[in-house]
Amino acid sequence: MIKKFFQLYTITYSRILILSIIFGLIACDQAESEKGTSSPKSNPLDDLNKEFKSVLDNQVNSSFSLDFYKNSGGQLLWLNDNLDLNDRGKLLYSMITHVNDYGLNNKQYPSFVNIDSLDGIAKDTALTSCFIQFIKELRWGLLPNEYFVSPFPVSERNEKEFIASITEIINTTDFQQLIYQCQPDHSQYHSLVVGLKIFNNRVLDVNKKYAVPSYKKDSLLAYSKAAEVLFNYGLIDSLLVVDSVLINALKEFQQEHGLNADGVIGSNTAKALSKSPYDYFLNASLALEKWRKREDWAKDRIAINIAGFHLKYFQDDQTTRMHRVVVGTRSNKTIEILDSLEYLVIYPFWYVPYSIISNELLPKARKDSSYLRRNGYELLSGGKTVNSELIDYNAGFKYTVRQKGGRSNALGLIKFIFPNPSYIYLHDTPSKKLFNREMRTFSHGCIRLENPLDLAKDLLIRDNNKYNIDSVERLIKDRVRTKVYLNKKLPIYIHYTLASTKDNNIVFHNDVYGRDEKILVELKKKLE
Repeated sequence: MIKKFFQLYTITYSRILILSIIFGLIACDQAESEKGTSSPKSNPLDDLNKEFKSVLDNQVNSSFSLDFYKNSGGQLLWLNDNLDLNDRGKLLYSMITHVNDYGLNNKQYPSFVNIDSLDGIAKDTALTSCFIQFIKELRWGLLPNEYFVSPFPVSERNEKEFIASITEIINTTDFQQLIYQCQPDHSQYHSLVVGLKIFNNRVLDVNKKYAVPSYKKDSLLAYSKAAEVLFNYGLIDSLLVVDSVLINALKEFQQEHGLNADGVIGSNTAKALSKSPYDYFLNASLALEKWRKREDWAKDRIAINIAGFHLKYFQDDQTTRMHRVVVGTRSNKTIEILDSLEYLVIYPFWYVPYSIISNELLPKARKDSSYLRRNGYELLSGGKTVNSELIDYNAGFKYTVRQKGGRSNALGLIKFIFPNPSYIYLHDTPSKKLFNREMRTFSHGCIRLENPLDLAKDLLIRDNNKYNIDSVERLIKDRVRTKVYLNKKLPIYIHYTLASTKDNNIVFHNDVYGRDEKILVELKKKLE
């Protein structure tokens, strides 16, 4: 009996177990089926874009930011599916954070001040406001055009057209390339941005300032204070470096400030060390402002920076030659000029300007009637030479004064002519030693050029001219005054800019004429 009971129980349990398994499988199939037919989980960004579309559709007043969204596809721009910053948003955030690399200041971006406390639509629209302000400042700068008086054509400012062009490409162009396209197409501008970024990354405290004496006043104090400055500029990694490391860092600082890299703390180096890094940042910021105002320059050109005392010769927008120059004194300032180089004069005469005749030559001739003859000067009247020793220099002086050609001639052996109302030109000089001076303001307004025959050689090759450097040197040897016309005029830009670059390293320049004092004050207001 018991045996039959257990047999019955075993059969019944087995059947129940089998049924349980079957019902379990059916339940699983139903669950999977229900799961497959349920609506997919929504994407947070899609939901936010739907909400944002409603905002755009109900927009009453026009705004640059919301119009930008409408014209660029009506979608949020800077967020990913998780509503964090996407790659483009991270790049923009980083650029605004380090906007001083472009000579700007993110404190002037009200939408960026509390950006980290925002999320969703508020964060995206705030970034768009920052983006629009950023690209406008990159393109046209901070100050109005009226602050900049120069002979260079100003780039046209059409904000609506500019912003519209960006909306068309923002979703199809690499973002870094887009930012590059928003900036001026000047090679000198872009190399300056690179140099300023290196400078900013290196400096520890941009506002720190030290009083550094020259070595003649106190050599021990001069070099100990210089070490503190160089440490702050990131040029040495410790105040306890050996002397050779300190001197090398000092030479690097001098190169960065357009000074003779001799490792000696003279008066000019002491003054440069005593300024704060922010003073130099302002110089670079103003330089970038000026480049933003200027229309594109010719790819082949000569560019002379008055404040930097240098000439650069560009071919296809690349610097191929660099020369030191001497410019006008503070009382005979060299002016900014936009013109074209037309011809060279070999073995030139120097026709002396009347101001130099009356202020410099006549007082000497009155004391010594042989002075003009002994120094190679001729007097002309009606195109004919006059004996300069028989002239009464105390009577009315109505003669043309001309200095004969030669190595002692004030213009040297060659001059470069770009006809202009101010009679400014480039020329050689017998006063070669002045090129070794740090502040090269010694001329009457024209520009003296170091190694001018080297420049002439390259110009004639580029011009495919019938003359070459060999024929030029023969003319000089034979003392033959000759005009050499270029087949193709070469644009020349004489400008005044307080920062430039050499091999992508930034070089700061003094405001030697004080021309930029007022505009630096206005720029500082904009940056603080």
